[in-house]
Amino acid sequence: MNKKKLPDLKFKGIKFQPDTERLFLAIYPAREQIEYFRDVIRGLAKEKRNLNFVPIDQIHLTLRFLGANVTEPSRDLLIETFKKYEGQYSKPTIKINSLQLGFDYQNDPRVIFSMVLEDSGLTELAKEIHGILKMLRLRDTIRWKEKKSLDFHFSIARLKGYAGKNIGKQVNNSVNKIHLPFPASYTPETFEIVKSKITGGAPLYKKLFSVKL
Repeated sequence: MNKKKLPDLKFKGIKFQPDTERLFLAIYPAREQIEYFRDVIRGLAKEKRNLNFVPIDQIHLTLRFLGANVTEPSRDLLIETFKKYEGQYSKPTIKINSLQLGFDYQNDPRVIFSMVLEDSGLTELAKEIHGILKMLRLRDTIRWKEKKSLDFHFSIARLKGYAGKNIGKQVNNSVNKIHLPFPASYTPETFEIVKSKITGGAPLYKKLFSVKL
């Protein structure tokens, strides 16, 4: 699979620096959603040789990717600015409405996820975040809207690197055999600033700061 350069690495003047951080904003699931994801993983136990499961405590909805090489001063300014508007953000309703392998437009889907039902509060929150990033004009953050940026979802598992399309079809059949009731909707109280570390296996996520909605 060809690896694409992230948009922030294409921006003129941005070069990789070892002391920078890969940051994004996330909403974490409520207890009922966590239980649902745990049951999905159990339902896919026969496919574990072909899948890398996201640890339950790391499953999240990516609200906005901030950048792959965010410097410490920019990170601190982001935290300060997001905190400044605490209690004034739109309140989203998070409702899972699917379980699927990949998007319809993907020829070789690799990720099993649950889509989140379109919600005006979630859309408005994304716009508010986008407005803050545009206002700050930090060169080491993404200040433009990315394609498919409103396809909000919770990633649950990824196909292992060796898995080809035949294995993908097999896994997809297993996904389609899971018929669990979707959990009730919920309104999160915070969103999180999260640091992502890319390792040889699955990414590792660390919460840096919570922002009250």
